[in-house]
Amino acid sequence: MDENTINAVAELIQQHAKVENVDTSEIRTIPLEPHYTTYEMDGYWIKCLNPEPKNRDWTPLHREQYALNAIHKFNRSTVDYKLHIPAPAALHVESSDDILGHPFLLLKGVKGKSLLSYFQDGDKIPANLIQDAGRLLGVATARLHAIQIQGAGLINAMLAGVHPGPWPQYFALLIETQWKRLKGSGVLPDAMLDRFSQLTNAAKPTLIGETVGLVHNNLHFSNVFVDETEEKKKLSGLVNLTQVGAGSPMVDIVAFSVHCADRELFNAFYEGYTSIRSTPPKYEIKRPLYTLVFAMQVAWMFHMRKDENNKGYYLRRAFEAAAEMDSGLKSEIGKYAAYDAPRFTRS
Repeated sequence: MDENTINAVAELIQQHAKVENVDTSEIRTIPLEPHYTTYEMDGYWIKCLNPEPKNRDWTPLHREQYALNAIHKFNRSTVDYKLHIPAPAALHVESSDDILGHPFLLLKGVKGKSLLSYFQDGDKIPANLIQDAGRLLGVATARLHAIQIQGAGLINAMLAGVHPGPWPQYFALLIETQWKRLKGSGVLPDAMLDRFSQLTNAAKPTLIGETVGLVHNNLHFSNVFVDETEEKKKLSGLVNLTQVGAGSPMVDIVAFSVHCADRELFNAFYEGYTSIRSTPPKYEIKRPLYTLVFAMQVAWMFHMRKDENNKGYYLRRAFEAAAEMDSGLKSEIGKYAAYDAPRFTRS
């Protein structure tokens, strides 16, 4: 890290976090989110957008700032501290390139480390973490979904859903666009993608009447922080809300279910969620539709990265969901039997 960057980070923390004495020797970078370089000092994070000449979009930083402000406003209105949503606090966002050379967001961060770190390199996730942090994640997610928001889709700089809604119309358009994008990619034969398209088209009527709330839209292990400094492991924060939006709670519930090969962890999450809030109406009927769409989206991403292990796992989850919608596809699941969990490695 060059001296100019160190001095700029120190100045920003002094100015916007009201820290009088900044020890520049304590400033370091941490792996928080792709496409950003995150500087950390004494619990403060500065997420700085990496140079992307083809896409200088700083909107995600404002999106995250809006979401975090909405979360902490919600927390202040909730008397019971146990029902608060743990999350970083947004202190300042800067769209210009004048200070660090790229747009950035200054946050008061959270303690601990990501849940992902427990899965990396084959780590065994502690049993108490499954019960304690898993359940609390479900509670926090349910409270997040209770925050009301208008429209559908990602929040833009105008602090509203990009699409006016309603959600079923927006999601149906999203599904149609996805199958068009995947065709010709090689992730699966086009004939199979056409079959998936027919299944999802037939299931669209189940979306009627769905309501929206604030959704994380990227509920992955890397975006869940756990405080490991206490004897009883606890959830310390939902982080990286750059993709937050207005959507059905099904988006987050299904995403975590698909990522989570450890069913005990998901069951703890589900128990925590339903202790606060009911799942959406017709949850079991709609679950295969959302699972198929989401799993194929992630499988395609890993296909583009030439990661055959993770591609195989998410294709397995996709075919499991498709088989619930069309029993004739059950035989396809066996092709991916060896891919029983996603593989996460340290970079």
